[in-house]
Amino acid sequence: MAALYLDYEYPYRALYWLGRIAAESYDTRCRLLEAECHLTLEEYDKATESLKQLLDHNPYELQAWLLLAEAQYSATQYQQAVESCDFALAIDPDNEQAWK
Repeated sequence: MAALYLDYEYPYRALYWLGRIAAESYDTRCRLLEAECHLTLEEYDKATESLKQLLDHNPYELQAWLLLAEAQYSATQYQQAVESCDFALAIDPDNEQAWK
């Protein structure tokens, strides 16, 4: 449900539904959706925090590194964004999004 709301650009409603998910079933997909909602709302610090929590749990999550780079770039933290892209490229050297 939350992904549909985010697809139709209703990030507040997506966050509402993500908040209703029990903590024990809050998985990687939910954490990524939460970060995407915060990026859409230009809440870069919240997106960064959520993604760092995810990466602490699974440092090989490529999509999390890419979203983290996007959040850092949007917050004008260019050096950190480049470092996040480097980590993404270490996971997948052929990833086109990380090269951009």
